[in-house]
This record gives sequence, C-alpha cells and structure tokens, in this order.
Amino acid sequence: MIFADPANAASDLLLRREQAAHGYQVEQSVGLRSRLGAFVREAFTRAKRHKEAVVWRNGASVHETMMRCLRMRHNEYDPELARALDGIDVYMPLASMKMRAAQAWIRDTLANAEDKPWTVEPTPIPELSDAGKLAARQAFLVELQRSGVELQSLAPYQVQARIKQLEDVAADIVLDTAREACARMEKHIADQLEEGGWREAFDAAIEDLTVFPAAVLKAPIVRRVQAPQWDGERLRIVARTKVRVERVSPFDLYPAPDATHPQDGSYLCERMPMTGKALSDCIGLPNYSERAIRTALTLHPGGYTCGDPVANERAQLEGLATTGAWGASGTSSTGHDGTYDVVDFWGRVPGAVLLEWCQLEGLLPSAVFGERTIDPDAYYEANVWLLGDLVLRSLLNPIPTGQRPYQVASFSRLPGSFWGEGLGQILRDVQRQVNSAARRLVQNMAYASGPIAEINLDLLDESEDTPNLVRPYRVFYTQGAGKGRAINMEKIPSVAAELNAVLQAYWRLADEVSGVPAYAYGGTAPATGAAATMGGLSLLYNSALRGIKQAIGNLDKQLIEPTIRAYYLLNMLLNPDASLKADATVVARGAKGIMAREMRQARTVETLQAITPFAQGGLLPREGIVNLLRDWVGLQGFNPDLIFGKALPMNTPGMPTPEGEVGQGAVGARPMPMSAPATAMPALDGRQGSVVDALRGDAL
Repeated sequence: MIFADPANAASDLLLRREQAAHGYQVEQSVGLRSRLGAFVREAFTRAKRHKEAVVWRNGASVHETMMRCLRMRHNEYDPELARALDGIDVYMPLASMKMRAAQAWIRDTLANAEDKPWTVEPTPIPELSDAGKLAARQAFLVELQRSGVELQSLAPYQVQARIKQLEDVAADIVLDTAREACARMEKHIADQLEEGGWREAFDAAIEDLTVFPAAVLKAPIVRRVQAPQWDGERLRIVARTKVRVERVSPFDLYPAPDATHPQDGSYLCERMPMTGKALSDCIGLPNYSERAIRTALTLHPGGYTCGDPVANERAQLEGLATTGAWGASGTSSTGHDGTYDVVDFWGRVPGAVLLEWCQLEGLLPSAVFGERTIDPDAYYEANVWLLGDLVLRSLLNPIPTGQRPYQVASFSRLPGSFWGEGLGQILRDVQRQVNSAARRLVQNMAYASGPIAEINLDLLDESEDTPNLVRPYRVFYTQGAGKGRAINMEKIPSVAAELNAVLQAYWRLADEVSGVPAYAYGGTAPATGAAATMGGLSLLYNSALRGIKQAIGNLDKQLIEPTIRAYYLLNMLLNPDASLKADATVVARGAKGIMAREMRQARTVETLQAITPFAQGGLLPREGIVNLLRDWVGLQGFNPDLIFGKALPMNTPGMPTPEGEVGQGAVGARPMPMSAPATAMPALDGRQGSVVDALRGDAL
C-alpha cells in the first residue's frame, strides 16, 4: 500500500485553488472588457506606433530623437556610432555644457525666489454690471436732490454726460476692488503652487525644455495625500486633497498623430506609472471600477508595463534601476518591479461607448455624468484610465472649459508640429563634428608621440630573440653587411595644431548655433571685435539675450500662462471666498517683466529725487509720496507694511480731506466732462462726497 505525501497533497491542492482563482479572474476580465477599453487601447497603440516608428526628422522617429538628446545630455554615443569608434570613445561635453548653461540662465530669469514669473491683473476696462449702472443713476438723482436742481431744467445731453461720469467713477471703484481681489487671488494661487510642488515640477520642466523636443507639465490635478493636522490637542494624520503640478516625462506622453498642441488633437495619452498601493487606494472613489482594479491587481501581481524597447538604456542613462522584462514586440509585457503602467487618456469618445461602459459596470449614467444627457451619436471630451484591457476609471472631462490638463513648451517651436526643438537637436551636427575632431586629435597625438619601427628579421643575428623590445642604449646585433639597415624608424608628423583649430572653430560655432555664448555663463570672451570693450561686450550680451528670450517666451505662453489660468479658473469655480474673484487675466512676465522690474526700480529712485523739492514745499499730497516709497521698498524685496503700516487710501474726488476740505484737487480726481458752449453744468460742492459714498456702499 502506497501512502501519499501530505506535503505534496497540500501543495497540489493549493496549486489547483490558485489555478481556479486565476481562471475565474480571467473570466471576470473578459467580462469587464468593453468597447471603451478597446477604443482607448487602439488610440494609445496608434499614438505609440506613430511616436516610435514613424520617421519624424533627420531619419529618426520622435522617440529615437529623444533618446539621442538624452545620450547627448549624458555624453554618450549613439549605439550605431559607438560600434565604429575603434576604441577611441572620447566625447566632448559641448551640448551638455550648453544645456546646463541655458538651464541656469532661464532659472536665473524665471525661477528665482524673490519674484514670480507671472501675475494676475484685472482687465483694463472692467465690465460695469446692470446693478452698477442703476446705482450710478440713483446717485445722480440723490445729487440733484441735495443740490436743489430740478431734473426738468437740465438738457438731455447734460443728464447723459453726468450719468456717464458717475458710471466712470463706479467703474474706477470696480477696478480698485478688482485690483484688491487680484492681489488676493495671486497670493492664493502662489500658496497653492508652493504646496502643490510647482518649484520642483517647473525646475524639471526647464531641464526638459533644453534637452528634449518639449517639456510637459500636468496641472491642475487633484491628489489624495496623507498630511499631518493639528486639532488643538494632538497631531493627527488625515487624508487631504491637494491640487498639484507634476512634471511628465516627454517619453511618457503620446499625442494623437493629428495633434499640433495638447488641445487640438483627437486625444492625448500619458503612460502613468503607478504602484500597487496607489491603485488600491482608488478603490471606493467615484468614477472608478472596483472590479477592474481588483482584477488588474490579481492578474498582474508583479506589475504591468506597456512596453518600451529602450527602457533599460533610458533607465541606465537616467541613473535608475532597470524595470524588468519587456515584450519582444514592444507592446506589452508583465513587469517585475510592482509598477503598473496605466494609460491616462484624454480625448473625444463616442457617447454610445460611454453609455455601454456604464451598463457594464451597473451604473446609472446620471451617477457618472451628472445631469448631462449623453447622446449616443455625439462625441464627448472624456478622461479614461486603462490598464491592459481593463477600464479603471471613466468620466467626462471635469474641467468645465474642456481643456486637457497638459501644457507643452519647446525651446524652439516648429509650426505645425506637436514637438519642437531642444538644444540636443540644434547642436547635434556641431557636436558630431567636435567629437570627430577630438577623436582624430587623440589618434594623431598617439601616433605622433613616438616613432614606428620597421625591422628586417633576416638581417638580425640569431641571438636577437626580442626584436620588439626597444629601449635607450639598446644594441641590436646584425649580420650580412652591405645588405641595408636591419631597423628603420619612421616618425608620424603631428597635425595636432590643425585638428585643434578645427575643434575650436566648431566649438565657437556652437555659440552662434545655440544662442548661448560662452561669455554669457562666465566663459572667456573673445578679445577682438565688439567684445574687446565693456560696452561692446554688453551689446553682444544683450544680443544673445534675444535667443534665450525666445525660449522664455515659449515658456510664458505655452507653460506658465496656461497653468496659472487653469488654477485661476479652478478657484473662480470652486473657491467659496468671493473676495478672491474678479474679472482678471493671467500675465506671464518672463524676461521682459523681470527686466522691466529692474528698470522700474531705477526709475522709482529717479522719480523720488525729482519730486523731493515739491514734497518739501507741500505741493504733493502725503499719501502719494508714501505710496511711492512703499512701491520702491516693495521692489527691494521688503514688506512695506512692516515699515509704513497699512496702505493709506487716496482721496476720492469730492470726499472730505483730513483738514475738512473737499478733495477736488487730490491725486486721482477725475475732471468734469465739458459742457456744450454757453451752457454751464450745475455747480457741485462738498456734498458730492455723498454720491461716492452711495456708489461705494452699493453692491456693484
């Protein structure tokens, strides 16, 4: 009788149970597959193929162009060229040095700690609401009543002119209120950016801008984080939502083939690496499929990757660990590091596909799309998360304007193309020429460093068994007199000077090609031509600024302004604080704004010097002088409130001054509109202040 091994029986039972569970999960995954998943998967595959396989520029795809730029950043040869170097692999760090210099130049201009490269300003001409216009008319009637003038005694054009003047006063009040609201909004957005990782993301984007065809930021995005909170008695760790800014690697962004910027293409996909914990934390959140998340974690316990044929090389260049096995086809494979590549899809999706996913998940369309009615034949901007064939999340674009939360900027824009040019592409040919000259220089120096010997072994004596050994005072024994020399020495001529001249010529050419000259970052300036004098060098430096200003201008228009505008819209819609809200616009100041700030700082000093005699003579109001000093102190980086206290309000036309006089001549007073010839407007006295009071007290 044979008894079964209990250990093997338990192992077989456990294996059968695992297989059964796996089979059930496979059935579940098949049941979870939907047209929405197939739609997103097909879109991502098309975008991935277009980025990695279609020739873009210089015989390379976008993906290969990025790899070339990354290799240049880390001073590495392309694989096909490295195999033909014959052992001389010297690499001159020209492009990487220009990249670092451009990054430092841009950071010094935009990302300094003293000033923001953006501001929120009210619109120049505020829109006066109907309530404000009504308040102006009511104030006009109050003014007539207090001045004792009958309405019938005035000509229509006089009434219209006076009401228009009062509306202008009301508009000025609205503008002042908007300025205060914009100042609060600017501080609030700056606080949100500081807590949301703006500095780190923007600093990384500056590096991407100089290296790759584009830099990518993703904002605003809401993340759940565990943060400490003090409740007055003890410190607790609570889950909070934060609005964040994140840098997206250009390698991980896949635009539609028809896209020229993030908003105009059919869709935009991001390969978003997530940990298993991050995925499991999404269980129970709105618009997420708990079944799909649990199935994905069960089917792929070791992680899942979308596939990248050069991922290992990229990881090595970036100083990261390799990420496990990759599919031979480069499309999909199971990873082994616990990371899941989730496709974050933003684009237009047919309504019928969205409705089918709701039916598959057993959800009412109203629970997913709110009060919006979904037309099966229409297309909607949607956000879908996909892992393999499983849809983890689906909802309509939560941004009311339908904008996708991606901002893309390039060092040099290419019209009609989603991707632009970075310094890696701009300097590629110059870098190759410099490397070629450097390799030839090293090779020539090696050959010219010593003679090359020719030895006729037939003429050597039999005792010479080490003819290759050459040293000073070595004696060679020969035989066969009259048959010529046994050893002949040849010296290779040195052309190091010529090769070094070629290298230096291309090195200087890189200054003009890149727009980042050596003297702009502390290098040695040429001692001839315009650079021979300080004035000429200053002119050259200002000319070099034009190239970097173009890159900064691209950052302003394509990265900074859209990001801050998205934060402004988010606060206008969701922030309950009404004191932040006004009709405003976001302005990125960039290099022009920073330089204008410096000029304004100098002009403020000149203005203070010019008005000093008038201030001493009592010809200028004290508030104006104090406000000018506050402005100058603020430009120095100090808080004016700590020196002068809170800002003093300016006198409003018709308002009583501290001395009890009417402020008709105060700074900011508005001139009365001209009347018709030989017709005088009714005289207004100090009671005009009641009109302004009425306007200020009204809810404009």
